[in-house]
Amino acid sequence: MILRDYSQPQRRGVTMDAPCKLFGWPNVVVQARAEATFYPAHQSPLTLKTVRAGREVSEVGRARFAVTPGRYLLLNAGAHAHETDAGTEVFTLMFRAGLAAEVQAALTLPHERLLEHPAPEGRDPEFFERTYPDDPALKGLLRRLSWEVRKRNLLQSELEERFHPVLARLLALHEGVVAEAQSLPAARPTTRTELYRRLWRAREFLEASFTERVTLPDIAAAAELSPHHLLRLFKAVFGETPHQLTTRRRLERAEELLLSTDRSVTDICFDVGFESLGSFSTLFKARFGLSPAQRRAALPQAA
Repeated sequence: MILRDYSQPQRRGVTMDAPCKLFGWPNVVVQARAEATFYPAHQSPLTLKTVRAGREVSEVGRARFAVTPGRYLLLNAGAHAHETDAGTEVFTLMFRAGLAAEVQAALTLPHERLLEHPAPEGRDPEFFERTYPDDPALKGLLRRLSWEVRKRNLLQSELEERFHPVLARLLALHEGVVAEAQSLPAARPTTRTELYRRLWRAREFLEASFTERVTLPDIAAAAELSPHHLLRLFKAVFGETPHQLTTRRRLERAEELLLSTDRSVTDICFDVGFESLGSFSTLFKARFGLSPAQRRAALPQAA
């Protein structure tokens, strides 16, 4: 199933959990240019989200994830809410229930077992819900699929074929993330896995909210960790504190806006989350070696 419309659902009169109730969650591709849109929490299958332009924010309970160009988001089956900025170019894959388990079985079980049980039953693997930097092999598969979708409507059997190598690559990447999680300082493997999930939930919450006034208790609540436990592990895993990450992301976003828009320095300062023009200018110069106005003036040389 291919969807090319990302309109407000209430305006179209669709059921929020559609196509689940209507079609039993077939494999779905969403390729559309979105308006400023909000979808309340609704049931979704295992989902891979990317954007070519703009920004899409997903919420799963208290967790919040921002998808921007150059990164992709994996969400396990469950209740998801989504919000897009105007002009966001969405490319999303939703995998039918059981497909990831079937691909995993084909990749890991011996041929003898698969001959005896050609359709092994099992639950879909649970991925770490977070954003990931673009992977060249995965990006190539998605780009090829996007090109095909633009050209014509693919049949369900064709989507099934195209989704298999995508899931195979996601499962291979997942193995690397599992190994990364096991490097955390905890005695039990299950504890390390859960700590990894919660720490990334905290980081994703910050990445999606850095322009807002967010407190340490807010971040800790999203991660379901105590504030001091979060602080200690966050710095050890990510190399910077939540406050340092927030400041860095605000400054990076400010630089982007300085170089891509003609908005005033004052407007940019407050829009990215700073509350003082003086502290913004000081921090900006400390990071980039130039004041905001000097950085904008240097654009021709930088280009």
